[in-house]
Amino acid sequence: MRSDAGITLLLRTGVDGLAWETAFEPFRFMWGETEPLYRGTLLQENRAIADVLFHPVEKRMELYPLEGQLQLCLDLLALPSFQALASNPVSTYATNQIRKMESLIHQLDHYEAMHDFRVALRKLRTILPHLLSSCSDSQQEKLSKRVKKIARLTGKIRDTEVQQQLLASYGVVVHSSGARQDMRKHTLYALLDSTVLVDMQHAVDVSLYHCASLDPARMAAKRYGSLVKAVHAVRSARDIKAMHRVRKSVKALRYVRELAQIEQDPQLVALQDCLGSWHDMIMVQDQLQSQKKLSLDEKHALVDLQRDIDERLAEYRALTTPFWEERL
Repeated sequence: MRSDAGITLLLRTGVDGLAWETAFEPFRFMWGETEPLYRGTLLQENRAIADVLFHPVEKRMELYPLEGQLQLCLDLLALPSFQALASNPVSTYATNQIRKMESLIHQLDHYEAMHDFRVALRKLRTILPHLLSSCSDSQQEKLSKRVKKIARLTGKIRDTEVQQQLLASYGVVVHSSGARQDMRKHTLYALLDSTVLVDMQHAVDVSLYHCASLDPARMAAKRYGSLVKAVHAVRSARDIKAMHRVRKSVKALRYVRELAQIEQDPQLVALQDCLGSWHDMIMVQDQLQSQKKLSLDEKHALVDLQRDIDERLAEYRALTTPFWEERL
């Protein structure tokens, strides 16, 4: 009797029926059918331990452990010779982002390093639900909160720096916020000096087999659908929250396309740049409008800001026209 839960893997190569007889000793595959799908049995020293399906077009293997044989199936998956065939782009992508963040931890006082750190973190957060799927509920909650706090802190540090640069570009005298920035960085460093990155890597490791079943191309198609829905949900340029959702959806789609090794779409790049510029401008606009008294330079800056915001919105409308033409 086989268990209901299967283990799905994407493979880098097709099944070679003869070679697979001896390639993974003491395990071997015995195939009963080879067309249109491979159907057979996984054996360990001539004892059946799992039913097997292999889809040659998709290069997807499904293992269904027989009752009480799950651990033996996992032993097969742990063999270096078998791991060499198993493709796990999601886990590899996540590990690369964690390593990138680790390499930048001690350089975050530099703007470019902070930018690169935030990009790696956003890429990781895009697939975080998959990485946490094999963790306990308490582990999921704890790590999610810590990652969210890091994202919020780095976002505030970056936004403050960009606001100051943007205000200066509009001729507004910028008041220093050094003390507040230093406090944020101190809190951030304390978080990063903890085990958070180690815990992230642990989440990647324990979700290895779940992530191996994920098809990045399908993930990208799903993200594209989410972007179309987000665009259709914007009814007015004044709906700031809806515009932010489009901005986040564009980023997520671009990251998953990178994961799936799909060539980047220049239209998506332009849309992300447009929305990023719009986001920075409305933050500065809100900051100025929240002041009780404005200097003459600040009033002129607001006029120029509104002009530039209107230009970005016109660009946004042109870039999102193709999405409006698609059905939900």
